[in-house]
Amino acid sequence: MNKDLNFSSNDAIQIQRFAEQSLEEISKRAKEDGMDLLGLHSAICVGAVGWLTNHVGSDRTSEMLTQLAAVIKDSNLEDEVNS
Repeated sequence: MNKDLNFSSNDAIQIQRFAEQSLEEISKRAKEDGMDLLGLHSAICVGAVGWLTNHVGSDRTSEMLTQLAAVIKDSNLEDEVNS
């Protein structure tokens, strides 16, 4: 269990799935309205970072984003190796 966030790995997976499903639904509705999806998702990211900063503070948010950036870089390296 992650002591800082108070949920287990299984809980984290369920939360991530819920978030992904929610974003897919928002994307479908936005696409129907002719909205720019890249702009929409960028705005969602900015809003999420602001929400995190307001709720866990700038230091913790920065740590989380640093960890996320490392995961993304590792994922991209794996994709390049597997190509």
